[in-house]
Amino acid sequence: MSAPRRPDGSETDRDPDTAPDSTLGLPAGMLEALYSRPSRARTALVVVPLLAGLAVAAYVGSTLVWPGEDEPAASSSPTTGTDSTGVTCWNGDEKTDERSCALPTGRDGLQHVFPSFDPGKQTCRDELEENPQYTRPAMWTCDVELGGPVSITYSQVSGQKAARRYFDKLHGVEAVRDRSSSGVRRDRWRTSQVKKSKNPRLWSGSVLVRGAPYAVTVTAQRRADVARALDRRVQMRPLEELRLTAPDSSA
Repeated sequence: MSAPRRPDGSETDRDPDTAPDSTLGLPAGMLEALYSRPSRARTALVVVPLLAGLAVAAYVGSTLVWPGEDEPAASSSPTTGTDSTGVTCWNGDEKTDERSCALPTGRDGLQHVFPSFDPGKQTCRDELEENPQYTRPAMWTCDVELGGPVSITYSQVSGQKAARRYFDKLHGVEAVRDRSSSGVRRDRWRTSQVKKSKNPRLWSGSVLVRGAPYAVTVTAQRRADVARALDRRVQMRPLEELRLTAPDSSA
């Protein structure tokens, strides 16, 4: 092979493999390496780290814009006041939910349903002991004073239908619907004279809690005292609190 020549035709003493390219000013060996096709191994060594870097960059960028999927969403509903671990029933039992609690029963149950029933401070008697023929689960009568002597009988009845029939017959009228001062829905029998009584001047009236088997009958010598006792003296716990322990009034 003849030596390279200058434009004027004279020879040069430079090696062709190291001669600079007339356009880029790079050695010919470097140009060949630059334009030659890279092997698959070399491609992998370059491309894989590049893609991995792009993926990491994309993830970091996304966490700056969107909340992480593993982060729990904030609850938009207000708390209900009921511990997720369970509830305390009116009798102290611990249950998973309110529906698992038994309905109040007996003397303690009547005290829970009717806060105005306080046999420890009032003159009260167990009607079931004095009248074993009665079939109600619980029945207590307390004597109090308003304008005159008044008797208030708190009862747990066997059933709503049977209780309505009994009170319809006792008062000679059908019930009307109303609400107590605390908002408890009731069936109410208007004040009527007590039949078959040694005292023909006695008056009585009754209420039956709607949706729960509890009733109250008031008997008094003055008609006005019956309504006053049912409206102002008798206290009933709301239905949503019947099965649960009473709130702490000192809190």
